[in-house]
Amino acid sequence: MIYLLHGEDKTASYARLSQILQNYHGKARVNFAKENTKDDLYLVVLGGNLFGEESVVIAQNFIRDKKLTPKDQIFKKIPDGRILILWEHWQLTPGEVKSLAPFSHIESFKPEPLIFRFLDSLSPNSKSSLRALQNLQSETPRPAPSLTREDERAAYSYPLIWHLSARTLYLIIAKLGAESAVAAQITGRPLADWQWQKIKNQAKLFDLETLKNFFAGALKADLMAKTAKTDLDQFTISSLLILKYLNRQM
Repeated sequence: MIYLLHGEDKTASYARLSQILQNYHGKARVNFAKENTKDDLYLVVLGGNLFGEESVVIAQNFIRDKKLTPKDQIFKKIPDGRILILWEHWQLTPGEVKSLAPFSHIESFKPEPLIFRFLDSLSPNSKSSLRALQNLQSETPRPAPSLTREDERAAYSYPLIWHLSARTLYLIIAKLGAESAVAAQITGRPLADWQWQKIKNQAKLFDLETLKNFFAGALKADLMAKTAKTDLDQFTISSLLILKYLNRQM
C-alpha cells in the first residue's frame, strides 16, 4: 500500500500522516529524510524481512528531490503488507499525480484561504479569535476578482457571517458525537477525514450551550445583514458575536 501526501500545508498533511500512522499502531516504522538515498529506501521496502513484513516506511520529499520518479519499480513491486508513505512538502504537478494515481492513494493539502485560518482560531478565548479576525481583515485580498487561486475565489464568494455559521454548525454536529457522514448529509459539504478530525478537536474546546448560542446569534446576524436591518460590516458584526459569545477568558 502506497500513500502519497503532497502539498504546502504541512500542518494539515502532518495531521493526516499522524492519523494514518495511528491505523498501523504497533508496526515497525522506518523514516527516510534528506540524508537518505533511493538505495536506502529500496533496501527496506523491497528487501527482506529486516524490519518485519508488516512495516511502515515514511519517505520525505523523495519525489521533490528527484530520488524517485513515477517510473520507478518501487511503485509496482511493493510487497504485500508493506506500507510506504511518501510525504511531499510541495504540490506535485498534475502530470506526476496522474502517473502515480494507479499505484498510490493520493491526498493533496493546499494552503487554505485566510478565512479558514480565522475559523480554525475560534475558541472560548475571545482574545485569540479577535486577533485572528483582525489579521484576516488586514490581509483579505480585495477586490475578490483579483484573486488567482480558485480555492480562494470559492471561499470568498460567501460572506464572513455565512462562514461563521457553517463552522459553528460543524462544531455542534461534532460535539454531539456524530460522524463526518452525518455532517456531510446535513451540510451538503463532505469533509476529508483529517478535516473532520480537526473539527472534532476544535469542538472539544467548547460546551454545547455556547455553540448553540453562537450559532443562533450568527444566524440572526446573517438575516439582519441580508435584510438590510443593520449597516454594520461583516467584520464588525463578527467582532460583536465573538465578544458576546466567546468571552470566557477576557
